[in-house]
Amino acid sequence: MSETTQTLENKSFTLPPPQHNPALTLSSSASPRLTILILILTDAFALLFAAILALIIRTPFQNGVSIPSYLPIVPIITLCIPAFALARLYPGIPLTPARELRTITLTISLFALTLAALTFLLKEGPTYSRAMLLLSWMFAIILVPFARAMTRSIFSHRPFWGSPAVIIGSGTTARTLLRSLIHRPEIGLKPIAIMRSPYSFSARSIFQTIPVITDLSPAINNPKLLRRATAVIAFADFDSDQYEKILNITSQNFRSTILLPAIQHHASLWVTTTDIDGQLSLKIRHHLINPAKRLTKNILETILILIITPILFPIFSLICILIKLDSKGPIFFFQTRIGKHGLPFQMIKFRTMQTDSHHRLEEYLNLNPSKRIEWNRTHKLQHDPRITRIGRFLRKTSLDELPQLINVILSDMAIVGPRPIFPKDVKRYQADFDTYTLVRPGITGMWQTHGRNTLTYPERVQLDLYYVRNWSIWLDLHILIKTIPTVLFGKGAY
Repeated sequence: MSETTQTLENKSFTLPPPQHNPALTLSSSASPRLTILILILTDAFALLFAAILALIIRTPFQNGVSIPSYLPIVPIITLCIPAFALARLYPGIPLTPARELRTITLTISLFALTLAALTFLLKEGPTYSRAMLLLSWMFAIILVPFARAMTRSIFSHRPFWGSPAVIIGSGTTARTLLRSLIHRPEIGLKPIAIMRSPYSFSARSIFQTIPVITDLSPAINNPKLLRRATAVIAFADFDSDQYEKILNITSQNFRSTILLPAIQHHASLWVTTTDIDGQLSLKIRHHLINPAKRLTKNILETILILIITPILFPIFSLICILIKLDSKGPIFFFQTRIGKHGLPFQMIKFRTMQTDSHHRLEEYLNLNPSKRIEWNRTHKLQHDPRITRIGRFLRKTSLDELPQLINVILSDMAIVGPRPIFPKDVKRYQADFDTYTLVRPGITGMWQTHGRNTLTYPERVQLDLYYVRNWSIWLDLHILIKTIPTVLFGKGAY
């Protein structure tokens, strides 16, 4: 390999051939191939299990047809795996959950429609009945994402999972990315080194256990690593000449390169690359200004309300009785919150506090100065003395928010959306407040599914803004699915 010269920190240095460089050689156990194999086995198991469930449910209702007569469909279902590969679901690194859910659902749906068309054309009705295909499709779009999520939760912390990554740059953008990759291993990029940028300071103390390098030769010294490694370049950390030279090096040596643009805190989920006369460009789709997509959200949420209201009514009634038996005071609690277009509305919740809550709070904070710091930071207390016995259970299970379904019916809120905020918290959003008010606040949202009360307020703000900027039906669906275990296990609730 010829020598490559690159300028960093206003001085030249050379990336020599591997055999002449005694410097550090990076290594990693992360294996994209093993990750792909595990995901393929996961998908195959989920698809086969979906087919078997469909067989079990379908067969008793079809006279004269036994389970063995349906078995030929099982290997056909596994043909969905190549379709997943064509849809770039392997290794799926990095792939956001909402985009993965969309890709899986559309791929399985297209495969099911193709199989249904072939069944009709080949006149194989008894073997591949429409009911069988419908049930298999329904189970598959549920089981495949669930199985993948379980697989990632089990294996993402293992050394072999994912793809090794070298972060090139050590400014704010690169540091933020590195923290995300360390704290969220399910993303799949395993940082093995970070290359200092000319504008960084005390990088070694910032990145601690991640090796800090000043050039790319430690990575280039390991050809086997390069064949499975990803380079991530932070635009903002280099000037144009340095950036061009680094990009040339990574394109010649690394398996793939991810470009991290200087623009942050903007839409990122539904962005595609495009070529405009040889210029790399990013195309951002703004779903919020698409009337059809917004109408679809309203219709789907209305249907969901109609489905769950009769189911939840007995629970709703029981909670009303328990609140009256537990403490004196009204059943419902009303609070002024900020809604769409910045208009205030009265949010409805089950009452979970004593009627003299303000007096109890002041007395508690005066006796516990350390708790006042917690209160001033989040306006929440982990051991709040104002909460009633039934109120503590309602908050832990989020059942205190059931009356907000009335707000949804009144069009004050949505089922999924940003967290409804107090009027006094408007200033926390600063220039982004107009962005926040583009949508109706939701009963559930990214704040609830990403830590709830364990988050700082700035983190809550960023999650709200991420939701608005990246909104789609698929993001809503992902949040709804993630809300279920959050509510069941009471994660971050108090």
